[in-house]
Amino acid sequence: MPGSFSTGFSTGFTVLNLVVNTIVANKGSIAGGNIITINGDCFQDFQLSGIVKIGGIEVLSYSLWSMTQLKVVVPPGTLGFADVAVTIEGDETVTVSNGYKYINTNIGHAVYTGVGDGVYVGVF
Repeated sequence: MPGSFSTGFSTGFTVLNLVVNTIVANKGSIAGGNIITINGDCFQDFQLSGIVKIGGIEVLSYSLWSMTQLKVVVPPGTLGFADVAVTIEGDETVTVSNGYKYINTNIGHAVYTGVGDGVYVGVF
């Protein structure tokens, strides 16, 4: 994913810049369940009140939350592209438009059976 997306905010005397640089494994089944990695900066060292949303649906399971990397379990979604939003401290959000793509992995495959005089093709 080219470029980065960021927002700056002030917490006391320190200015933090929430940044998303890349989203790795940025496509998967509409059923969800796969893990994606979000790389960036200023995510905080632990989750606190931070959240990630994919297609407007809040991620409920995180396998890693660090200052520079998040690993999240993708929730179920609808076919097509979805925005990925990272929010920290409840009010600072960076959104990557079309940052994830839900695909249909339940599409069957045509199979030639080679049986009889005809060609037998089915969806399995």
